[in-house]
Amino acid sequence: MCGLRLQGDETISMSLADVSAALQAGQEAGRLPPLSERAEVDKLLNALSYDSLGCVNSKQPGPTGASFTVGMAAIMHRARLLQLHAVLKDKFGIEGLRIFQTLIMRGHLEQKHVADNVMLPHKEARELMYQMFRAGFLLLQDIPRTADR
Repeated sequence: MCGLRLQGDETISMSLADVSAALQAGQEAGRLPPLSERAEVDKLLNALSYDSLGCVNSKQPGPTGASFTVGMAAIMHRARLLQLHAVLKDKFGIEGLRIFQTLIMRGHLEQKHVADNVMLPHKEARELMYQMFRAGFLLLQDIPRTADR
């Protein structure tokens, strides 16, 4: 059996037959649960290709059937993000995770706006953000006030 090592920025293209063969080998080795039929594999791959994460993309069917591309960069990015969320939740609780996600989604915010967005008391939000800053999860950026404020 041939092994395949991928770097985070590589993609691979496989036909449905290639995927089925790889799944069969995994099932025979006892690493994967059994799938009842080839149509089930096709349904799973099509469902993954419609996922918003963009990890699996389908291409036009060719002589060997449908072809799917696995984007390793998207998979690695998602895995890193989920690991970071787990670490943040462990260290700072669900409130710290909410602060981090809010800053990721909205970008630069003042302390008051962060507290309002995550629905925490200002003092608690400020203390959590300071702890996250001290641990290296947040950075401060000084933004000067404009004359029209």
